[in-house]
Amino acid sequence: MRDFLKKHYEKVILSVVLLVLAGVAGAVPVMITRTQSQISEMTDPPRPPGGDGIEYSQVDLQQYRTNLQAVTNIPSLDLMGEHNLLNPVNWQRGSDGRLHKETKLGAGAFKVTQIRSLYTRVTLKGVSGSGDSIRYRLGVALEASDRRAWRDETTRLVQPDEQYSSHPFILREVKGPATDPKALVLEFKDTNEQVTVTPNEGARRMEGYAADLTHPLAARPFENQQKGDTLRVNQEQYKIVAITENAVTIEAESGRRTNITANSAQ
Repeated sequence: MRDFLKKHYEKVILSVVLLVLAGVAGAVPVMITRTQSQISEMTDPPRPPGGDGIEYSQVDLQQYRTNLQAVTNIPSLDLMGEHNLLNPVNWQRGSDGRLHKETKLGAGAFKVTQIRSLYTRVTLKGVSGSGDSIRYRLGVALEASDRRAWRDETTRLVQPDEQYSSHPFILREVKGPATDPKALVLEFKDTNEQVTVTPNEGARRMEGYAADLTHPLAARPFENQQKGDTLRVNQEQYKIVAITENAVTIEAESGRRTNITANSAQ
């Protein structure tokens, strides 16, 4: 017997497995029939013989409908709000020594403390030369000039009807003696507007505005800033693109513009 099992143990195991599978196959139809009967009893409960049946109470499904509605209509999730879960921010130390959120320290953190009007100012300083070489000394301040050196008053020599590239006007008329004029009539090149300058009274024309600004991260205020000037704060650079009598428009390197209303204007 032992020798038989050693030689044919695979066949013995296979036979046992086949017998088990045959038993399971024979039991499956019985299990299917029993399961179908159970399902039928659950879906079609028996009624009492000879009667009209019984009344079944309605199942309250309202709570299930409510839950289904809540799951179906999921509210939108705003990931771009004020939270910092998906919008982290950097912190920077300002000139006051305190830490500030970087999101609040962009162009919107600038404050305009003052706005002033800018003028072209002209005064008569005197006469130089004699005869045909007479020239008139004018004190000229181009406060809105791109050249900072011209914003303060400088002395310029002019002759009648002579055009100078550095002068915004032309001397059109000398009233009174040439060596002791009572008045000079100047004409602005861009508008042909004429103004009169006398030894006692100068002339001026409004050209634009200048502003004083501050920023929490800046070491000192930005004073007397004009259109086209650049403001640097830490590693960021901002450009003034417009100044009106009560606001300053600043453009970041990204191209985004911010309009800042002045606290006071003159």
